[in-house]
Amino acid sequence: MRFIYIAVSILLTTPAAAQAPTCGERAAITARLAAVFGESQQAAGIVGPIQVLEIWANIETGSWTALTSDHVGRSCLVATGEGWSLAPAPPTPQGVDG
Repeated sequence: MRFIYIAVSILLTTPAAAQAPTCGERAAITARLAAVFGESQQAAGIVGPIQVLEIWANIETGSWTALTSDHVGRSCLVATGEGWSLAPAPPTPQGVDG
């Protein structure tokens, strides 16, 4: 539901999103994530020569958004969710000796 809300918000506020409802200008998307959900960038990693995966999250509420951004300032929503936490280490699968 939250993903749809963000996508519709972007569609209504950015002309670039008319081509792809889940993509738009990075500055507009990240401003909306900060203003509406209180999210800030928590992590980023290089996906390829022109793309970065970003995780935006609100540590207090646990809401989070994953988006990809390219070298020309265009971002696309990948996923959204709840329950974000900064875990010190990933959980160990059952049956694996550590």
